[in-house]
Amino acid sequence: MKRLLTLFLYTLIISFAFGQSLEDYCSQHLHVAQKEGTDSIVRRYFADVPSRGDTLYVAMYTPGLGPRLEVSLNFFHDYLKAADPDAEFVLLSINCSKVVAEKYWKRTGYKSDYQMYDTDGGYYDFLSFNSSIPLCTYVLKVDKRSGRIIFSGGVLQQSPEFCKALVAERDVRPYHTYPATGQGSTFPLPGDMGRLSCHTTGTSSFSLTACLP
Repeated sequence: MKRLLTLFLYTLIISFAFGQSLEDYCSQHLHVAQKEGTDSIVRRYFADVPSRGDTLYVAMYTPGLGPRLEVSLNFFHDYLKAADPDAEFVLLSINCSKVVAEKYWKRTGYKSDYQMYDTDGGYYDFLSFNSSIPLCTYVLKVDKRSGRIIFSGGVLQQSPEFCKALVAERDVRPYHTYPATGQGSTFPLPGDMGRLSCHTTGTSSFSLTACLP
């Protein structure tokens, strides 16, 4: 009887460990997906990334919006490289002036193969969020050639298991557009360091410190 119970528990643990999907590692409240008919937009958006291959691993973040969550960025880089040394990692700054984002990146020392700066919300042309603004670090696995986003999700914590699963993932997620929630909000940010004011579309506002002088 004891041996049967041990075998049952072992089977349960193995089933759980191998039954997890990438979505299980993501926020259950913050979602993002590729909009239908945007493959060509994705191709143009990432066309200038001088990558060696077609697959890009992208971390989207608003500098200073969630410093405690940003700690995971370097873990993501390291775990990704451990899972695939040839993986190409793009750090994509959004909703922030390039001057501030570059200074912030140099100050924090976040690791990446390439840096991109989206200062005018171009990502809204092909991504749909279930929130009015991006509220965490979002991870994308992008097929640069086809313009398809294989995976996208709001990832709050990084782990070796997540990165191994992300590298191995081949199934492209379906297109989806979430109901309108004020998406397309602008973030009028100054080009200097210090306190930055960010405003959403007529519903709320908040401030954040991107960099300390």
